[in-house]
Amino acid sequence: FAPSSLSHIAVIGCGIQARWQLRLLKSVVACRKVVCYARRPEQAAGLVDELGREGWEMSAASSIAAACDGAGLIITVTPAREPLLQRAFVASGDVLITAVGADSPGKQELDPALVTSARLCVADSTAQCVERGELQHAVKSGGLDVAGIVEVGQWLFFFFSPPPPPPPP
Repeated sequence: FAPSSLSHIAVIGCGIQARWQLRLLKSVVACRKVVCYARRPEQAAGLVDELGREGWEMSAASSIAAACDGAGLIITVTPAREPLLQRAFVASGDVLITAVGADSPGKQELDPALVTSARLCVADSTAQCVERGELQHAVKSGGLDVAGIVEVGQWLFFFFSPPPPPPPP
């Protein structure tokens, strides 16, 4: 899903989940430049130090907008209950946003206008994401039709399924 050429990865939230998201990305994304943001500067400094020792080119930004400026991949891993990532913070063009933190009813990291402007919304489970995931707010606002959400399993099956066998002779 990520653009093939990334200037940098933005990470909003600097806890354990941020660390594992980056460690797992290492095998599938060549970019090693990360700009992170946390409400508490000491958390960002801890992530910069720890992942810097693992080969990442890390820096901390003073705002979410600054972290996201020009990023081709944005990962949000926060317990936020109101939108942090605004449409204005995201570059136009191909940007992958992985919103991990909205895992219960009421949580929200993304501005619904950002979600509704996406070319593609992929969810692990549509039913779960409409009830308790990031998409709940965009659906409730009427800006996102549930029928337009693609489950990741469906997407993978569609794009990576082997072609059907040839008809018998």
